[in-house]
Amino acid sequence: MVSIVKNILLIALIGSAAAAGGPQARRVTVLRDGRSLLNTFPFNSGARGVGKSLEDHAEGHHEHHQHDEESFGNRLARQGGGDDVPLDIGAIAAAGERCIDKVVMVEETEYDDHIECHHSYSERCHTTYSTDFEPQQEEECEENFKKNCFIEYKKIAVDETVKFCHTPLVCEGEGPEECKTVYESECETRYHEHDVQDDVVDCETIQEEKCEDVTQGYTTEQKCTKWPKQVCTSEKKNVKKYSPETECKKVARQLCGPSGCVPQPGPEECFDKTETIIQEVPEENCNLEPQKACKQVTKLVPNLKPVEECVDVPKEVCARSKKNPRKVQKPVVKKWCYVPSAASGLAA
Repeated sequence: MVSIVKNILLIALIGSAAAAGGPQARRVTVLRDGRSLLNTFPFNSGARGVGKSLEDHAEGHHEHHQHDEESFGNRLARQGGGDDVPLDIGAIAAAGERCIDKVVMVEETEYDDHIECHHSYSERCHTTYSTDFEPQQEEECEENFKKNCFIEYKKIAVDETVKFCHTPLVCEGEGPEECKTVYESECETRYHEHDVQDDVVDCETIQEEKCEDVTQGYTTEQKCTKWPKQVCTSEKKNVKKYSPETECKKVARQLCGPSGCVPQPGPEECFDKTETIIQEVPEENCNLEPQKACKQVTKLVPNLKPVEECVDVPKEVCARSKKNPRKVQKPVVKKWCYVPSAASGLAA
């Protein structure tokens, strides 16, 4: 199969070269039918394509040899002497050269590109801190005050005004005056002391508390509510009480007036009289006594706990390599150019 492709490419290239040369190229082909081009072109040996066959012709034809060397020198200057010389077909044709395309099979080494990748996972760990709540028992105290009172009776001397009232007898009339003894009513009000057993009420304000369990998440917390409440107690105590007592009596009095008159009660006369009496006065003494009430309560305390977290990180490592080396033949088109001359037998 490879040889068939080579032959097809060679025929196509020769056909294109013949078509490009026109009648002149066909004429050159006719002239070449009778001779071999082997070792004729200057490209087969020598630097820059100086041919070996031209040196053979120089033994008999010295002038032709000099002419060929000058032609080859000019061509070498055009091809490799400088970069400013164009190598297109038009420039070569203007210089009087003829070119043909030659297909040469070149051996090259080909490889298969192989990329091999290895996948793996590497574990990367780091430490993070999570918040955890732990229940703890704490003592919670509150301070209340209790009112403590006691009553003490003290005896004191009191000047008390007592009201005395009496109704005098009046005797009116005419006649000789005479005196006689009459009796008038006189009243006096006094306060008598009594020892009685009385109910004494003692009141105090206390804090009433009600607690209930409240669930929050995974924990249960006790929530309490307080409010003030007045509590009174009653007890029997001996106390002294006073009751007024009015006492009236007849007091003898000498009444003088006309004889034969009948005594009549006159207007009531009252006057105040100061008397010193002894009384027991109650005196209350109170003080506040602090009372500290403590209880155990459960509270959630935050706590940081280290936790190690690990993740798998994918990793890919690839390596490029060339495998399966093999020798292949590839066609390469080479352009062969020459200057026709009479010495080479290739003159137009």
